[in-house]
Amino acid sequence: MVRQTRLSADAERHRMSRKLENKEDSKNRKKRDALRHRSRRQRVESFVHVGMDSIIVSYGYLGRMDCKCRHCGALHFKCEITSGRKDEYKQCCHYGSVELPPLLPYPDRMKVLLQAADVDGRNFREYVRNYNSALAFASLGAQINAPTTREPYCFRIHGQINQQIGALHPCADQRPQYDQLYILDSTLTLQERMVNVGNYRCNETIMKMLGNVLTRTSPFAVAFKIIHEVEKEEIRRYKGEKRAPTSVRMIFDNNYRMRDQRRCNLPRANEVAVAFIGDNGEVSKYRHVAVHPLG
Repeated sequence: MVRQTRLSADAERHRMSRKLENKEDSKNRKKRDALRHRSRRQRVESFVHVGMDSIIVSYGYLGRMDCKCRHCGALHFKCEITSGRKDEYKQCCHYGSVELPPLLPYPDRMKVLLQAADVDGRNFREYVRNYNSALAFASLGAQINAPTTREPYCFRIHGQINQQIGALHPCADQRPQYDQLYILDSTLTLQERMVNVGNYRCNETIMKMLGNVLTRTSPFAVAFKIIHEVEKEEIRRYKGEKRAPTSVRMIFDNNYRMRDQRRCNLPRANEVAVAFIGDNGEVSKYRHVAVHPLG
C-alpha cells in the first residue's frame, strides 16, 4: 500500500513537471530517457554474454549406436545394456514384453510432398501447421504464457490443456468447422476449408488430398459419419411415426482404467465412439467427449 502511494505520487510529480516544460526541455528529457534505456539494455546484454561465455560445457563420447535389440530391432549404445542380459534392452520394449505392430505405410502422395522441391512440396512444408489446423477435429484450449522479454520464443502453457469440440451442426449464424466438416460432402468440406481466412495460403489440391487420406484412415472421421447416419435415420423414423424427435448423442469413451495403455493398435470406429438414441440410455461413466447434434 505504501509503495503504491509512493508510485502514484511520483507519477503525479513527473506529470506536473512535464506540463511546465517548453519544447527545448521536452527534447532534452527525451534524449536523456533514450540514453538511459539504451544503457540499461546494453548492461543486460553484456551480463548475459559474460554468463554464457563463462560456462564450460564438458562433452563425452558413448561410442557408436549400433547395438540392436534382438526383440524389436531398436538401436542402443553399448553402455545401455543391463547387466546379465545380452542383446535386449528395457528402454525400447522392456526386454521383449511389449510388442508393437508395424507402422502403417506412409501415404505415397504425402511422402512425395515431404521430399519434393517443386511448388507443391514447398507449400506443404511451409504451411504444414495451417493444413494440420484445417483438418483438426477439435481446437486446443490452454492458458498460454507468452514470453515478456527478448528471449527466443517458446510455446509455454500454464495449467491444464483441453480439447474444445462443438456440436455436430453449427448454429444458424456460424460456418461449420472442426468436427462439423466431417459429416459434409467432400466437395462442401473442401469449400469450407478453403474459404477460411487462415488457409488462404494453402493449396486446394493438397488440401483435398489430405482430407481424403484422413477420411479413409481415421476412425474418428468414420465415427462422425456414423453418428450423422444415425441422426438421419432417427429423423426419418420420427417423421414417419409422427412422434416427437428423440435425442441423439455420440460418446467418445476414454476408459483408461480398463485398457492397457501400452497397446498401440489403431482403433476402429466402433471402439472410439458409441452412438446413443434417447435420454435413458446408459452412458459410460468414463466418457471423454460427448457430441450432440446441436449445441
